[in-house]
Amino acid sequence: LPSGEFYFRYSPPAAIEAKWRFLVIDPFEVSVISGGRGAELDVEAKQMLRDNNTNFDKLFSQNPNAKTLDDLDQCDWYAGIENRGTDLSTRWTPLNGAVSEKQLQWLRDELRDATRDGDHVCILSHVSFHPSCHPHNLLWNYDEVLQILHDADIGRCVELVISGHAHCGGFFADSHGIHHCTFESPLYSKPGVPDKGAFCRVDILKDEVRVVGFTNELTALQEADAR
Repeated sequence: LPSGEFYFRYSPPAAIEAKWRFLVIDPFEVSVISGGRGAELDVEAKQMLRDNNTNFDKLFSQNPNAKTLDDLDQCDWYAGIENRGTDLSTRWTPLNGAVSEKQLQWLRDELRDATRDGDHVCILSHVSFHPSCHPHNLLWNYDEVLQILHDADIGRCVELVISGHAHCGGFFADSHGIHHCTFESPLYSKPGVPDKGAFCRVDILKDEVRVVGFTNELTALQEADAR
């Protein structure tokens, strides 16, 4: 990995043979926690929060010495947002982050290479890129990432995006044929239900992707998508 960077390509021999490559994204590259545990709040991320969420602008105006994650709990993150269930502005909280222009350019270059080589691409990111998976647990600059994935010249190689973060999970196939799959948190599992636990594996084949595993139950939305 490049020094200090947590985004990279993962291409084991079996994936190369099957003409697949995996791109791991760092969705917290720009975030209040990017400095690591115990570090002060990232200056760039702090300003982005102020610019896009008036609750944090008021907080930092009233308490300019706020420097830790605990300090950010001094305000209601969602105050003034009427439709909290669907309003995409709810993504502007310390729980999410953004990717830098440098990482966006790396993504463009990787997709361009994959398209040229005829490879399929699966993208792995802890935070989702698509609001139809979850409007709260969403990358701050998700729109910039989607613009790249939907680029007719370089994005057509992308087949699948796997993410987490939204504990309730989600699934959405967008208008460009990309499948956005957010896996449920195992924290929702109960001991012994099902007997084998809560986990899965993803089988990446030349012509299909299979998700095989165990969970407590499928939601009505997931059952409909599965059909």
